[in-house]
Amino acid sequence: MNRLFFIAGNNAKKQKGDMITFFLLTLVAAFLLFDAISAITGMSRVLDDRFAETRGAEMMLITGDTDEERDCARRAIRENAHVKDYEASPALCPIFRYRNAENEEWKEYSFLIESTSTEKKYMVHELNGAGGAKNEIYLPLYLKGQFPIGDTMQIRVDDDIYDLRVAGYVEEPYFCSSMNITTYYSYLSQEMMDTMLAEHPVLEDARRIISKAVMDEESVTAGYPTSDLEKEITDRYKELINPYGNAHPERNYFNYLSVSWEFMRGGSQFIPMIVSGIVMLFAVIIFTVAMIIICFSIRNFIQRSMKDTGVLEASGYTVKELRAALTMQTGLVALLGTLAGIGLGIATFGAFENVISAILGLTWNQPVNAVAAVMAAIVLPAFVILITRGVSRAYLKYTVLDALRGGISNHNYRKNHFSFEKTALPVPVVLSMKEMMGSKGRNIALALIVAILTISTLMGFGCYENFGKSADKLIELMGFEAGTIAVTGRRELGDELRKLKGAENVLGVYKFEPTYSFGDKEKTVTTYAVDDMENTLHTILIDGRTVKHDNEVMLTSSIARDLGVKIGDVVTVSFGDASADYLVTGLNQRMEQMGRSGCMIFEAAERILPNLSVVDYYVTGAADVTFADLKKEIDRLGTERGETYATADLGEELESTIGTMSTAMRALCIGIAILTVLVVIFVEALIIRAKIVREWRGMGISKALGMTSGGLITQIMLSSIPAVTAGVLIGALFSQPAGSSLCITAFSIFGLEKVPFHVPVFYMIATGLAILAVALVTAGIFGLKVRKINPVEMITEE
Repeated sequence: MNRLFFIAGNNAKKQKGDMITFFLLTLVAAFLLFDAISAITGMSRVLDDRFAETRGAEMMLITGDTDEERDCARRAIRENAHVKDYEASPALCPIFRYRNAENEEWKEYSFLIESTSTEKKYMVHELNGAGGAKNEIYLPLYLKGQFPIGDTMQIRVDDDIYDLRVAGYVEEPYFCSSMNITTYYSYLSQEMMDTMLAEHPVLEDARRIISKAVMDEESVTAGYPTSDLEKEITDRYKELINPYGNAHPERNYFNYLSVSWEFMRGGSQFIPMIVSGIVMLFAVIIFTVAMIIICFSIRNFIQRSMKDTGVLEASGYTVKELRAALTMQTGLVALLGTLAGIGLGIATFGAFENVISAILGLTWNQPVNAVAAVMAAIVLPAFVILITRGVSRAYLKYTVLDALRGGISNHNYRKNHFSFEKTALPVPVVLSMKEMMGSKGRNIALALIVAILTISTLMGFGCYENFGKSADKLIELMGFEAGTIAVTGRRELGDELRKLKGAENVLGVYKFEPTYSFGDKEKTVTTYAVDDMENTLHTILIDGRTVKHDNEVMLTSSIARDLGVKIGDVVTVSFGDASADYLVTGLNQRMEQMGRSGCMIFEAAERILPNLSVVDYYVTGAADVTFADLKKEIDRLGTERGETYATADLGEELESTIGTMSTAMRALCIGIAILTVLVVIFVEALIIRAKIVREWRGMGISKALGMTSGGLITQIMLSSIPAVTAGVLIGALFSQPAGSSLCITAFSIFGLEKVPFHVPVFYMIATGLAILAVALVTAGIFGLKVRKINPVEMITEE
């Protein structure tokens, strides 16, 4: 064993530069891998632990605050055989204009507000029952960046502005992500809520009741799905509330929200999982680059050390021992790099926790993931050992005599592609071209590394461009129907809205949750009824056609798979006591409701709905027409008709909803760009150092023949440019297909099959130029070593 350690130590000294680069890349890969695995494996436990701490309810039903709705919700929950307890708490659900007092711009979003004075048994937070100061507000944790503790949130209701001091944050698992439920779950003092209600009676319509269903231990232990519990309770609620809806069509009794913990738990993890998954992917890319480098380094070392190898074999060392020594060398370096990376990950995980917590909306509460550390410490070195064993088989190609002759067994009769006699190019350029043709293996490896880095960088820019830069592209991808302003009114209002100045498109929408049946399968499916499919702006059709008649329905591909239906099948749709058969005409994709929804026209929905007189209209303004412009026109229309219309700023609402994703994608893009620059520097430095060591005497001869240090440095800088350029071009060519495949995989949980992924040419050019510039500068800096070459000393040193 000592013999092997001795050889491994000497090998490492000879490959010091290579080993340092390999160590650093392994460190970075292990660091990223540890963080990503820790986040992915710990995320669900963060949610589960917080759910247990707050005494979470397995199902939640939010309804209006009328006697009929409260009673129907209570009965639907208490009658369920899987429920052990029920609780209801009052809340307000208004749409407020708000801003930080330090900002000038107002934003608009939906709030779900409970009183700090409310005492609860379930979904409990530390501030419950505390009362608190009148002007204090508690906000979701993901708003911490916009509203630090002590800042003032201003809420505007009509012309009144309320100044509220941010006193803390709410960490409620159901509402921890704005991608789950588009509302800010907050707490105010009862005194402030009473003041707002007294000064603005219109807020009475925003009163809500949050009814909670807590499953019994037997059902929890047996793993009874909370999604099934939600379906049973909502079906029963619809049966109970249906007679009231028929008797009072002017009241919107079907405006409720039901969610299950199973559904919300999965949705809360979506964005953090994507971020962590991309970090893990980049860790794998870094490690792949490290593997390419070590393969290149081992082959280069074996070729350079042929005479030493021959001497060792002649002295009694076997090829098996030489391979074992090389394996021991790289394995130990990989192990040290992995342990250092894990140590760095543990030391800095607090910063990564803050990033994940900001995206997840819950404080990270998990200890260091020992399993992730052990996995990384075993897998990475083991993979390096396997690769080294394979590459070191090159020793088997040479006999002792071949090794003593430096591995040269014949003459080189390869064509001289760039003869000095036949070219007028400068000497450094000709030498660079000769180097390129004579080192095809090294150049192919370099091009492959640069291609991988280019793909990863452009994927990062692509993710930012497509999902993080603008709400419009993300809305289009997700299939959201939106507009400039939302208006709630009677069906006949649509024709008047289309006549408004500045209105370019008007879409009528009504959302309800009927039950779909096909064969022995049954699902409660969120369904969007629209006035005309021609008015939809973001329908992404996968197959078939959209709906046109009152007996047709279009389903997302995910719910079609759940039900086992295909285009042309007939499904039974029921709501309350009414049911009807519908023909499935097409499959579309829509990210809402975890990609599981249906779509039909108003006339089709009226076959099963008792009342469809009040709907929402999404009004899209023409170019340069703002929310304020359209709201002014709608207020004027309301004055003429003697009515008041509830409106909402859809643009601001969606911007706030996807703000977390935009921030995450922006940070991810910056991180990938920084790591790419570092890896290019490492790789280029390794190649230049290896080139100088390999050609040291040749460069000395060139210098003795009159070539200057500047000429040698120019040759060094130009020698790798063709390979780097080829890698950049290959990476740019494959970046869009790779990015599209990655996004389809990431969004497959929502059944998305068409994910437009476009990388602008600007990013391709900028990335290519940046990588080339970094490669040139790095080559120039590390090439300065040739200034130390003294031809006289080199001639006399032997």
